[in-house]
Amino acid sequence: MMQIEHQQQMLDVDNTFSALRSRYTIESAHVDEYGEPAASKAEPKESNLRLLLTASDLLPHFRDEVILPYMNGNIVGTDSFLRDSPRFEKLALSVQWLNQYLQEHKVPIRISFVQGISFSDSAFRLFSADMQAIGRSELML
Repeated sequence: MMQIEHQQQMLDVDNTFSALRSRYTIESAHVDEYGEPAASKAEPKESNLRLLLTASDLLPHFRDEVILPYMNGNIVGTDSFLRDSPRFEKLALSVQWLNQYLQEHKVPIRISFVQGISFSDSAFRLFSADMQAIGRSELML
């Protein structure tokens, strides 16, 4: 039953995938409900399309993890993701030591885009605490 439901969800959004496929290979996709971890159970959750994407012009182990709002059978924010994602991918790979490490060790790298942003408030709080702990607060400016 879950597989049939999943297939139906994929049929509902398949028509919107063509724009994504112009740049990416879709490794996985599914619709689920998402709510902020701190949100109360009474607050409504949003339906979202979760995608794991690869691009042929990036390192083979480079992935974009994307969560886009899914409303009435439509993916919202595909255009802005496609417009902004190359800039973030290029920025991540422009860090010389990181790029060299990735080339030498073939470790996976994943950039997350959640509803139009790549760094959520909770992720920033965690990053901020980590940078303060190692004495690198200037990286948060």
